[in-house]
Amino acid sequence: MRDGRVRRSRLGIAAQSVSLDPRLARRLKLATPSAAMITDLVPGGPAETAGLAKGDVVLNFAGEAIRGVDAMHRLLTGERANTELPVEVLRAGKLITLIAIPEADG
Repeated sequence: MRDGRVRRSRLGIAAQSVSLDPRLARRLKLATPSAAMITDLVPGGPAETAGLAKGDVVLNFAGEAIRGVDAMHRLLTGERANTELPVEVLRAGKLITLIAIPEADG
């Protein structure tokens, strides 16, 4: 915290927490059967530039398991702005790892 506020970074997405099929979660060796699904992207934003797409289910971000939107939001700190970070997503039944560079928020 600096100047009385928490600094954040952003990917330029809208997302919602989703439950995964328990069998899929076991197959992927996930601790919990939940994640964050991308519902919209800011055109030209960091997520779109990284190759993320609507419908991608984010399982891991910056090496941390994503159990929902709140978990992802907590990881988007100001210190992570302008840093290459791995994003593991489930897309059409396949695991894909992309590199995203969050931008400073505000």
